[in-house]
Amino acid sequence: MNSLIINGRLEPFGMIANHIDVNGILRYALMSNRDFEGEGFHVACHVLTKNYFEDPTDFAVPHTHDFDEFNILLPLGSEMEYEIELEGEKQKIKAPATVFIPSGVEHNARPLAGEGIFICIQLDNKSQMEMSALKRQFALV
Repeated sequence: MNSLIINGRLEPFGMIANHIDVNGILRYALMSNRDFEGEGFHVACHVLTKNYFEDPTDFAVPHTHDFDEFNILLPLGSEMEYEIELEGEKQKIKAPATVFIPSGVEHNARPLAGEGIFICIQLDNKSQMEMSALKRQFALV
C-alpha cells in the first residue's frame, strides 16, 4: 500500500499553463496523474503568506479546463479572503469555503487578505470512469 502514498513537491506556478511565478505563495504538487499513470486527477496546495501582499501580483489569467475543479480555502489565523472569478463575475470569498468549478467554466482566483491554504483538486471525469492500472492493482473500483 506504500505505492498509494506520495510525497508532495514544491513547484513554481510558472509550470502550470496560464499561471506565473509570484512571491509569497508556495505551491506544492501533492498528487497527480504524473504519480499514477492513467488516473485523471490533480491535487495541489497553495500556501498564501503575508509576504504576497508586499508586491501582490496576479498569478493566473482567466482560463478554462476540460475537467471539474474544486478549490478549498482554509485560513491560518483569523481570516483569509480571495476574489473568485467565474464566467467574468467576481465574488469575494472568506475562508473557510469551497468553490466548485465545472468543466468549461472560465475562472480565476486572486488573494485579497490574510494567510492560509488554498487546495486545488482537479478531476478528469472521463479518466475517473476508466479502469486504470492502479485501480486494477488495488481493486479500487
